[in-house]
Formats: sequence, structure tokens, C-alpha cells
Amino acid sequence: MTMREAPSCTTGRAWTSSHLSLVMGIALGLVACSDDRSATELNPDGPPMVRQVFVQEKLFAEGGVVRERFGLAFGDHPDIPSTEDDPASGDDRVVENAVAFGGSVKMRVVVDELLRGNDLEEIQCSDDTYSRVPVGTTPDDIEDCSGVDLSKCTAVCIGEDGPVGIKDMNGDGAVDDNLGYGIRMIDYGDGELGISVTCDDVAIPLLGAGPARTFYNPSGNQLIPAGAGIDGLGPALVVIPAQGLRTGSSCTIGFRPEVVDKDGNRICAPPDGDPKRDCAGNGDTSAIAFRVEPLAFSSTEPDEGDTLALPNATVLLEFVAPVDLATLDSITMATGAGDDVPIEVTQVDKTDATNFRVVAPGGYLPGTEYTITVGTGLTDLLGGTPPAPFALHFTTSGDAADAGPEVDAGPGPDAGPPDAAL
Repeated sequence: MTMREAPSCTTGRAWTSSHLSLVMGIALGLVACSDDRSATELNPDGPPMVRQVFVQEKLFAEGGVVRERFGLAFGDHPDIPSTEDDPASGDDRVVENAVAFGGSVKMRVVVDELLRGNDLEEIQCSDDTYSRVPVGTTPDDIEDCSGVDLSKCTAVCIGEDGPVGIKDMNGDGAVDDNLGYGIRMIDYGDGELGISVTCDDVAIPLLGAGPARTFYNPSGNQLIPAGAGIDGLGPALVVIPAQGLRTGSSCTIGFRPEVVDKDGNRICAPPDGDPKRDCAGNGDTSAIAFRVEPLAFSSTEPDEGDTLALPNATVLLEFVAPVDLATLDSITMATGAGDDVPIEVTQVDKTDATNFRVVAPGGYLPGTEYTITVGTGLTDLLGGTPPAPFALHFTTSGDAADAGPEVDAGPGPDAGPPDAAL
């Protein structure tokens, strides 16, 4: 993966390694600098502010065309146009359909000052444990804990029987940071990281380790680098939900009290991300709010209003997020005349809770209208429910007359024998 880069201090050592050394990734801006200002000079005098939040969102155009883009959900930026009348050509800063699930679900939370990385990330040791890094640790301290000779190692990766050293597979004296390992977000317990995402008061699990992990990137100066686009804007935390976001919910972002700038100020979020508006450094980020797409079909077979071919009829439903299998009884089917049709709903793949097959054990009648309805009792794995029932309408192939002649029920019980009237 591309290594995260960090700005150098105004005076003192300039960190130029392409790998994340301790100071670059964890203690940047705190050590080995005679200048006590923020190295980015973004907002060194006030509390660190969240200036932008980007999320992947869905845009719907005429004709049912759907596309996704990494949109601005909070804040503003001079290089990002804002056009309320035409969201497809700009950004109206009102995200009503943040993508709920899939590989593209991520957030980029951009702040205007360097954070104290010591309370955000920790480094991997040679025994595959992880070590916090004390404030004041220098790259030389890290190098002392690398290699075979650990006699001078006193800063990090200290085991019960003495120093074990950092994991330095390439032998460069710095923390490995390849394929997402070597540095990870600190787990404060039960998977809680320094940054959190909450949707309708439900804590969203985040990935804190592995190739697709939540991480802190101290690079950036609020200018969008040429060629890098929004992904180069920082300093920032890149947030990866482990199971996506809760459908149909309103989400916000928060930080643990340990996450501060070099002066100990907590992060806040000014109204609309405007740094000129009041934003006390008390950890209040409630101004951040964006909505997630509702629980709905992402695709169906047949499509809405289409014909289902008989006799080998298959109905497939794909949802925008994994659903709770215990709530599948909220999916029902009826004919156009309103007659209930017994169905069985099963997963197409046992490892995938977004794709389902609908079977009618009693079969389908030709030339007949059917409606599959999803009730509000269906929930995703994070508890999100549809705001209202939604449905799929289709018609089976063939002619209704092909169903065969009606069965003659015979004479009624009071009709008597055929010759009774003779």
C-alpha cells in the first residue's frame, strides 16, 4: 500500500522516510522540534476542529440511474463546488443516502491541526503484541528497539523479561507499515477506537487492523494535492466500518477524550465546519450529521414490473445491506387479487445475507400478477429497518387460460339426482 507521509517540523529534524517512523505516524509534532507550533500551521492556536467529513453516497438520476461518489457530508472546501440545484455536478452538503454496505463504505474525517497520535495508534512488536508509545519518543528511540542489539531499547515493546523490539522485517530501523500491519489503532476495549461512528445511538463496529483498516494519516495542510484528490486532504482519519452502516439512520462521529492536539485540546466540530464559528475544545462534535440510505432492494430478478418466465421461475432479491435472517418472515407474497401465496425465502449463498431466493412451493399461475412485499419488520444486522413497506411487482408468463379448465364441482347438495325434475 502507499505509505502515509508526514510533514516535517518547521525547525529541527525533517522526516523524509517513506515508511511510517514512530514520530511520523504516532508522535509527529511532539518531539525533536524546537518550534512548538503545529507543523502544518493550520490552526495551531485553537482547539482542533473537524473541517470536512467525506462519505460514499448514492445519487439517483432520472430513469433510475444510480451512481456513487465520495461526497462532502460535513464542512466546506474552496476546491469542492457546492451546487444545491444540481447535486450531480457539485455537493449540497446534505447526504441523505450514504452507502450502507460494501467495499466502498468509508469515511474521511479531516481535521485542521495535527493530533497527538500516541493516543490514536500503537506499534507492532516482534512477538506480534502491540505497544503504546510514550509522548517524547524519537525515531532514534525506535531504532534502538530495532534489530538484534536491544541493549539500548527502553521506549517501546518491553516484555515481562525485557525488550522484545519492534517488528522490523525490512531492517530499516522503523516500524513496518506494509499491507496494513505494523501500526494499528489503539483498541480501548470491546473494539472501541479513538474515533467512533454512532448511527441512531447505535455504536458502529470499526475495523482497527488489517489491510482495510481505520487509520490516522497526519499528512496534509488543507490543500488538495494534485492527482490525489480528496484522498490526499488531511490531516485525516480514514474510517472503515466493519459491517457497514445502519440503514435509514442518522450518523455522527465522536472521539475519545484521550484524542487531543499537542496542547491537550479536545476535538470539536463547528457548525457547518465553519472555523469562524464558535467551537469550544470540549469534544462536542454533534454538529456532524449525515443520513444513510434506507433498507431497500439493490436489485431484483425479475425487475420491477417485468415478466417472470414459467415454468422454471426464479425470483431473486438483493438488499443494500445484510439482513437479519430471523426477520425474513417480514417478506410476503400475494396475487394481484390479494390472495396470499405461501413462500420460502432462502439465502443464495450461506455466507451472504444480502442475496435471497424466493420460492413458491405451490407454484405460480400463468398470466397472473404477483406482489412481493417487504414489511417494516425486516432489519439489517445493525438494527436498521425500512421506513415503510416496499414491494416488487411482476407478472408470470403465459395466458391465464393456460391454467386449465375450472374443475366441475358437480351438483350442489340440494340438487338431487339428475332425473329428480322428471
